[in-house]
Amino acid sequence: MAKKNKNIRELDDILVIKFGGKSLSNPARVRNLAKKTLEFHELRPTLVVVSAMGNDTNRLIRLADEVSGGDCLSSELAEIVSYGENLSARIFTTALRSLGVQAEAITPYSERWPIYAKGGQHVKLAREKINQNVDVEIMEEMSKAHVNEGIKQLLKKGVIPVVSGFLALSKDGELLTLGRGGSDTSAFLLAKLLEANEVVIVTDVQGVMKADPALIETTEHVNYISIDEIDSVTRSGGQVLHPQSLAYKTDRMKARIVHFEETDFDEGGTEIVGFYKARLKGIRKKLALITVVGEDLSLHQSLWAELGKLIGSIKASLFGLSFTESFIGFYITDDGVDEFFSSLNKLVQNKPYVKNVIQRRGIARLNLSSRDNAENPEMISEICEILLERGIRVIEVITNQSDISVFVDWQDRAEAGRLFKRLATDINLREVLKEES
Repeated sequence: MAKKNKNIRELDDILVIKFGGKSLSNPARVRNLAKKTLEFHELRPTLVVVSAMGNDTNRLIRLADEVSGGDCLSSELAEIVSYGENLSARIFTTALRSLGVQAEAITPYSERWPIYAKGGQHVKLAREKINQNVDVEIMEEMSKAHVNEGIKQLLKKGVIPVVSGFLALSKDGELLTLGRGGSDTSAFLLAKLLEANEVVIVTDVQGVMKADPALIETTEHVNYISIDEIDSVTRSGGQVLHPQSLAYKTDRMKARIVHFEETDFDEGGTEIVGFYKARLKGIRKKLALITVVGEDLSLHQSLWAELGKLIGSIKASLFGLSFTESFIGFYITDDGVDEFFSSLNKLVQNKPYVKNVIQRRGIARLNLSSRDNAENPEMISEICEILLERGIRVIEVITNQSDISVFVDWQDRAEAGRLFKRLATDINLREVLKEES
């Protein structure tokens, strides 16, 4: 039996750590984070992904715009801004080597470059730092092959790869970008390809907060958040993490967002729990739709305050809410209709702007939750078309990014469920219709 090479490191507990630009904005921060990386490296194989240092990306974009009169080609701009990440990778590698550890900068010009995407159309980069959603198709099989041939071999030898974030190559070697905020995607993608156990995103915020600390001074820190919850946060404008990056988080992968000054990267910040699973659900209970019809209802703040108290006082559960200028619709469990309807009629008495209160019973709700919904605006029309083809009338559709709730007559519930299952098969959802209590 051949002897095992003691110099080959086992890769059963890989860590991918990504450093954001502001965490690398000065030499002291770079050196401190290099020391922190070395601590991890001594315990487990560690790969580093870096963003451009400080505000280098903004600076490079402004420079390109100024010298071109605002007419810089997307392909040229990709080359120009890539210097930010590539410089950051080489600087961080230098810091690691100064600490006596083996490290190698991995840029798109390296033989070991791991991330490949389909080219042909350059992303038009946002001029300000945002989590920019882009239509870039990662070539996972090709990328995984390069990861196995290059990155994994370095990790086995005890070398720390320092990868330029935000960048990709086409099959033909053309330089591409993953859009602003794309370094998060680089980190999670590489973690998936490496079958890493954990991703740590190091940034300039204290993990996830209940409100933007720039706007609310006393906001609270969130210790953990589900992947669906943080998806809603990021797609609604929160800049803590790029939503597209989470598509690569697997069920075995731990993930955490921490501040660069955090003393304990293992326990500090916010842990992201779970992974993306498309879900198609129905609820067992019949629902009723109670509708308030009136004039300029959104302008009457006192009405909304009273409605909030009323909802909090009844026993029925609320499964949907919709409104426009002229109506407010509440979807509640059928067993609470009488109490709610009676109380609501009393509430709107002596309110001349309310014209009518109506109830409709025997309604079912089906909910499709999938990250593909946010990337596919045609999904709603596809759902409605499938139902209408079978003569199923859609009462209402309520959607918020990745969730689509469709309300139909209770008598159509079974057939609608079968059609939703067919849709689930067509788009390869991991789960199909489930019953909620």
